[in-house]
Amino acid sequence: MPRHRAHCQRQPLLFPAESGAQACLRLRQMPRGRQRVLCQLSGASARPALAGGGQGVQGVVLGVLGHARIVARGVHPVRSAHALVASAGDQGAQPQGRPVMNIRRFTLTQRVFHALMAFSFMAQSVTGFARLYGEGIWGERLAALFGGQAGVLAAHKACGVFMVALLLAHVVHVLFTSPRGLLPGPDSMIPRARDFSDFFKHVGWMLGIGKHPSLERWAYWEKFDY
Repeated sequence: MPRHRAHCQRQPLLFPAESGAQACLRLRQMPRGRQRVLCQLSGASARPALAGGGQGVQGVVLGVLGHARIVARGVHPVRSAHALVASAGDQGAQPQGRPVMNIRRFTLTQRVFHALMAFSFMAQSVTGFARLYGEGIWGERLAALFGGQAGVLAAHKACGVFMVALLLAHVVHVLFTSPRGLLPGPDSMIPRARDFSDFFKHVGWMLGIGKHPSLERWAYWEKFDY
């Protein structure tokens, strides 16, 4: 489509009865520069969306106006066209779907136990490597942080005792503070017969020969790690 009316004389007229001036008046002018008008396609909810405060023709095709602009004598792509279309489509949109719900899976006591258990495990690993590779250069430097091999041995034993104490405290906490029926129920971390069937159903789903099983609060792999 020509931009300047002077070019209209070089184009063949679709209607021979029209003069050159009438044809130029009939042709729509492309918007210039940053004058962008986004028009949605026809539909029940169609509404024009103005971007950049520009004035333009309401019948311009969205694809042409969104991806190109006429500047000087060339056509340059508009990199932000998709952002303009998305912003125009979002106007007046209403949130859909179910409301967001926050579910707390771990209590404060469980999180503290988990953090202390992770700390004891990492300390056991560091002191164990320092003892196992004590003859190497990096093993000696690691043991030096604990005052030598004697300090590493004492720290390793202390971390082991601390880990066992955490285990016993966790068992006592579960037995005496858990509601009745929790251990054999669906919220328990103890493996049940259903976990074995969930395992085979899950494998079948991954192979494409079955549906995804409806897992309980704790999946079978979480109970295995526990």
